[in-house]
This record gives sequence, C-alpha cells and structure tokens, in this order.
Amino acid sequence: MFDTDNETDELAVIKAAFIGKADAYSELFSRGGKLLLAGEPAEKSSWYGADLAFVVAGGGEKEEISEFKAAIEAAQEAGLLVFAVLVADKPISVSAPLLILNPADYTSSKEIGEEIYGMVKIVNDTIAVPGLVNLDLRDIKALLDGKERCFFAKAIAFGKRATCTAAKQVTKHLAAKYDDARMSKSVMLNVVGSEENINMYEVNEATSVIAEWLENDDCNVLWGASIDESLGEQVGVYVLLAL
Repeated sequence: MFDTDNETDELAVIKAAFIGKADAYSELFSRGGKLLLAGEPAEKSSWYGADLAFVVAGGGEKEEISEFKAAIEAAQEAGLLVFAVLVADKPISVSAPLLILNPADYTSSKEIGEEIYGMVKIVNDTIAVPGLVNLDLRDIKALLDGKERCFFAKAIAFGKRATCTAAKQVTKHLAAKYDDARMSKSVMLNVVGSEENINMYEVNEATSVIAEWLENDDCNVLWGASIDESLGEQVGVYVLLAL
C-alpha cells in the first residue's frame, strides 16, 4: 500500500472511481479507503476537493460505457485532470486520455487490479513521496494535454545495474502489450528504491533506456525519483506514456 495522508497531500489529491464490473479491481484501493471516491462518479460535486481522477470501467456494455463517459465528464467539469482506464479488448472514444487493459493479457482480476493500482502509484509517488526529484500537477497536465491514449508498465529488479535491467524489462512489457506505445509523445518515468540504491546516474540511465526505445524523437520525457526503503536492494521503474 502507499499512503496519501502525509504532509505533501496539498500538492495533489487523487481519487479513483470504479464503474460497473470494474469494482472487481478495487480491492487494493479499498484497504486504505482514502483513494476511493465517496460519492456518485457521474455527479460533479462528488469530485470537489480532488485534483486528479482515475475513472475505471470494466466492460464494454452500453450502459456501463455511458456511466464511464459521464463520470469522466463530471470529473473534468469539476476541474480535475483525468485518466480514463478501460478493461476491454479495444478502445473507445472518450474525452480523456485512455488506458486500455486487455483482459487476455492478464491471468486474473487481481492482476488487473494490481496494474491499475501501479498506475495510480506512479502518479502519487512522483508527486507526493519525497525523493531525489519530484514532479507536480503542472507536469502531469503537460503529460496529458491533448493526448488520447495512455500506456503503463512497471518492473522491479535487483543486483548490479538493477535500474537499467528494470527499464529494459519495462520496454519489453510495453512492446508486448501495446503496438503503438513507441510512438508516444510524452513519458513520465519514476525510479523507486532505497536511498542507498538510487542516484542521479541510475535515473539518467533508466531515462536513456526508455528514450532510446521510443521511436518519436520529439517525445517529452518527465522523470522523478522516489525513496521507498521497503524495496531493500530492489529498484522499481514505473513508466506512464501518452499518445
């Protein structure tokens, strides 16, 4: 779990809403309770006080998609930056950057929930967890502005050059799941590890691995580095891309 109840909360309040079948993926969010939206997702007032929204839908049924779109629009009308997440085998048109998670790529609903949780974690950690480098809401807005699709991958490695190894694993995950991820226009990368195991050289190395993998020479790469002593000798690389 990660905790959003700390001194840096004022930088960004993140809320997540799960529509219809997507409730099956909300277990990790339910444990803390702070990330889950309390009111109705389609009501603008439910989003007041938050800065960034994750709206998740779990299927392609017409009614659920309508609720999904209504929740996205309500959050946007309330002034929030919005990530839209759809668990389905093909994209739809929505008014926010859309991440597609194909159920065929996962072995269980728990694994899908962990993927969604990881996506929220990269944003939260990069903004709110003290580290070598932190980003802010303006950086996230720059990542999302004018984008239609999102892609996400994470990897954890240990040993010599763990950061580089994890970054290379991330590119493999992205290539396996998303045909067009290499054409992304913006990337947010967060390197996470103990204070002893990450430094600016490691962050730069991971950034270079991701940048070289991309096919878009004009891609804007934003990066951060967060401290998580619970990882011990392991180093995590989380990457969120937008196209």
